[in-house]
Amino acid sequence: MIGAFAWLTTGRLAAAALQAVTFGALAVLVGPAELGVVGSAVAVLTVLQAVFDLGLSAYVVRTRAEAPDDGRVRAAVVLNRLTTAPLLAAALVAAWLVTAALGDGLGAAVLPLAVWAAAERNAETVAGVAIADGRASLATANLVVRRAVAAAGFAALCAAGTDPVLAYGVAMAAGSLMSVAWLNAANRTRLPEGGRAPLGHVLREARPFWVNTVAVQARTLDVPVVAATGGAVVGGLYSLASRATVPLRLVPTSLALALLPHATRAVGVAARRRVLTHLAWLVAGVAVAYLALAAWVPALVDAVPVLDEYRPAVVPVQILLLALPFGAVASVCTALLQGYGDAAFVSRAAVAMSAVCLVGAGVGAVLAGAEGAAVAFGGALVLQAALLATRLVRHHRAEDERPTRAGAPVREEVRP
Repeated sequence: MIGAFAWLTTGRLAAAALQAVTFGALAVLVGPAELGVVGSAVAVLTVLQAVFDLGLSAYVVRTRAEAPDDGRVRAAVVLNRLTTAPLLAAALVAAWLVTAALGDGLGAAVLPLAVWAAAERNAETVAGVAIADGRASLATANLVVRRAVAAAGFAALCAAGTDPVLAYGVAMAAGSLMSVAWLNAANRTRLPEGGRAPLGHVLREARPFWVNTVAVQARTLDVPVVAATGGAVVGGLYSLASRATVPLRLVPTSLALALLPHATRAVGVAARRRVLTHLAWLVAGVAVAYLALAAWVPALVDAVPVLDEYRPAVVPVQILLLALPFGAVASVCTALLQGYGDAAFVSRAAVAMSAVCLVGAGVGAVLAGAEGAAVAFGGALVLQAALLATRLVRHHRAEDERPTRAGAPVREEVRP
């Protein structure tokens, strides 16, 4: 587990750093209002990715780890392909509607982001096969190269005089198209040769994962919600704060991805306690790093004069950084509970906390601008972490109290 986490975290941090640099360069080249429109479009498209994901990205990892030759894995990959074209069509419409609603004259410049959304979602789902097989290095290399192509493409297009927003969308799309071609080719010979399971059966099994994925990603709508309630400039400041912390949000995401196969296979008190021991140290390290970064943010802005226009985003960034350790706890608990077969509870908790996040972000933006929205987002993470941790404690208490037969634990569900 530690090896997979190291690969995924290192790669995701490198990839997210490249993405943050690309988005930061875009922020320098355009004003806060335009950046708010782009950030809102990306947020809406991210939610669409989750909707069309159908829960398959997490389902593939868990099912492949549990039964590598199961026909459900092939069926999930087929469903992933079938939903890519509809996602592209929906993303094109959504991107156009966002620019029409928020204005700023961007028009067709954001439409290439629809191609990015469809291709990246396909790639992320297929990458689950490699992660479950223990080939985290393949998934990591693919992600880093994807972001590197996007960063290099953005720089080249801007140097050639292309509009920055259009250059950003085209570069992101190019990186994702390369990525999806690579991953599908790498996994083509590793899928089960036998018949696939019925698609309807896979959809039913993946439903709890889907609800959780949509609910979690719905929180990215906080950016357009803040832009709509607080204005384009407040939306731009909050968008920068939100996007700047994305690399750090990927650390607990990587931990959860690496953990899910191990949680699925862990049976018995001793095995689960070993997993928890590793996790406690990893989460503690993540929390210390985030707190140090929160203290360092003002000095970073002072050292980079081009960021002076975004100085009002410093406090929102610090608030989000202070909340991210709770996001790490929530991600870890989510993976453990899904691995223990409690995905339904996880999905219900995610739906409730996403509603709290979005309503709070809108109210917070009206009352206190970007800072108020950041407090609402952080509060939702704290509540979700507490809710999932309490559920996890109930699971482990039930495991401790479970009767045994010939030394083997008797399985017993924790009821809602």
